[in-house]
Amino acid sequence: MIKQMLFHTYETLDSRNMSEGANVLLQYVADVVPIFIPLLLAVIFSIITFGTFFYQDRNKGKGNLAIAGSVGGMMTTGVAGILSLIPNLVPIYAIMTCIVITSIFVLWLMFPKD
Repeated sequence: MIKQMLFHTYETLDSRNMSEGANVLLQYVADVVPIFIPLLLAVIFSIITFGTFFYQDRNKGKGNLAIAGSVGGMMTTGVAGILSLIPNLVPIYAIMTCIVITSIFVLWLMFPKD
């Protein structure tokens, strides 16, 4: 009885058919660690946003966070849309968060700078 309580079974990679493609590996990681895909999208957003911001800062002398955030949000929403083609990979709240963040940055971009 104690052994049954102490040792929980967990899914291993051997239980998946890896010959189906790389999407099986992504699906396995998303099943084992549910926060993996939202964190991946957050990292993609951060890299693109800050990369764009510092590129503008280096070339023009002043970076525009509204433009950088809009570009990062649109790219992240595109990546989330592509990843959502794999069934049950991207949770709906992650896609909706990407759309909301993109909308906020685009609205901020449309406000006058005065």
